[in-house]
This record gives sequence, C-alpha cells and structure tokens, in this order.
Amino acid sequence: MIKRIIKYYLPLFTASVLFSVWIFYNEKSNLANLELKDLAAKSNLIVESITPVISSIFYWSQYDFVEADFKPARNSKFEEKLGNFMVGTNQFSQFRLININGDEVFRIDRTNDGIQRRKNLQNKSNNGYFQKTIALDSGVLYISPLNLNKEFGKVEKPYKPVVRASAPLFSGNGDRLGIVVINYDAKALLKSLNQELTSDFYVIDSDANYISNSKDRSREFEKFKV
Repeated sequence: MIKRIIKYYLPLFTASVLFSVWIFYNEKSNLANLELKDLAAKSNLIVESITPVISSIFYWSQYDFVEADFKPARNSKFEEKLGNFMVGTNQFSQFRLININGDEVFRIDRTNDGIQRRKNLQNKSNNGYFQKTIALDSGVLYISPLNLNKEFGKVEKPYKPVVRASAPLFSGNGDRLGIVVINYDAKALLKSLNQELTSDFYVIDSDANYISNSKDRSREFEKFKV
C-alpha cells in the first residue's frame, strides 16, 4: 500500500517541485529584466541630465582665450558674463579657469547668497581631473566620475555630490593655456535616480563613500565598509 502511494504521489511531488522551481526562476528572470530596464532608464536619465554641462564645456573650450585671461588681476571682464551664465544654469555650482600649473585663476561659485566670484583660489595640480584634462588634445572633453566635492583637500560639508566637465584651452597660436572646468551639482540627479526603484540602488565613489544608498539613506556619504 505504501509503495503504491509513493509510486502515485512521487511524480506529483516531483512535478510540483519542478513547477515551483520554474516559477522561482521565471520570477527571478522577470525581476532581472525589470532591473535591466530600470538600469537602462536611469542611464538615459544620467545622459539627459549631464548633456547641458557637456554642451557648455564644449562651448567654452572653443572660446578665444588669451594668455592675459589666465592672470587673476586681468580677467575681471569675465565676471559679469559668467555670472549671468551661472544664473541661467541652476545645476552648475562652479565655473573655473585653471592654468597649466594647476592654479585656479578665475572662479565663480553658486552660494546661498547668490553667484559670487571667489578670491581664495587653490592649486589643483594633484587632482585627477586636472591631470587628465591638461594632457588632452584640443576639442577633447573630460567627464569625471560622480564624487563628493573637495575644498583645500577635504570633503566639503554640507556634502556636495558633483560631476566635473572639463576641457583643455589653447591660444590662437596653439599654445596650451590651461583648462576650463564646470562643476555639475548632482543632488537633483541622485534624487531622481532613487525614485521608482525595483531593487536596492547604490552609488559609491572612488573613495568608497556612499553617494546614494536607497536601502539605508542614513548611510549616505558614510565610508563604505567591506
């Protein structure tokens, strides 16, 4: 009797297990497809969001700069023009000209008090974006990874996640003058990326800081622990 029951129910049990396994993998496959679609949508969102900064940096890379524009005492002519430029682009937090030695020679910041020209300029020769950009040929742009902004070698607080767009600058004679840099404020972009998620979403910068952590927002900007 027992053998007969086993003989009868074992195929049903096996079929049930196989059906459950099929359901699991089918759901897993569906979830994977949703995640891939979500990832593709977020990739498109990133491209759309940073397109204005790419267009702007290309425009300024073609501007007719001269050697005098890289002397802080002689480049005040840009203050009004670039101030107006920054006013019209809410996501741009900094505009800078940096000479071939890595010294900032002109800088405008977006602050709580409005658009301001910065006087305490810094040397950025050790920064990766400067080293990569200063070596580029004319017409070539550099887009940095998303990371936290640093001032005087330290992460700025309150935290400011940024993407830097930069390009080398040359005189009309082909002499390398320096680079132009625009900082793109990525806070609004990160907020958009965290909406309508199908799974956990993380952004970790090159220094192992959480830039975004949908699972535990309290850990954003915290040092990542393996």
